[in-house]
Amino acid sequence: MPRLTENIISVFRNVYGMAGDEVTVISDHGVVMIVEDSDGNRFPVNAQKLTFDQSIIDRKPLTIMKNTKPAKSRKVSIQHPEQSTLF
Repeated sequence: MPRLTENIISVFRNVYGMAGDEVTVISDHGVVMIVEDSDGNRFPVNAQKLTFDQSIIDRKPLTIMKNTKPAKSRKVSIQHPEQSTLF
């Protein structure tokens, strides 16, 4: 069975698979392969991120950057000078 060479993370920061996980190839679409992990989850993987050789596996620690928005600044009310009436 092929193994993942690196962590597979989706655009939405979901972790599909970790480096070294065994997967089953479900379908082959050229460069992209649909694989299934041991839990039955299916996800797309680039063919270059699969290997049969365990010495190539890059076990990096998993770090997921959260997409944090900058804090919104509070509206500051502008104090207008008092106007005197003309009459």
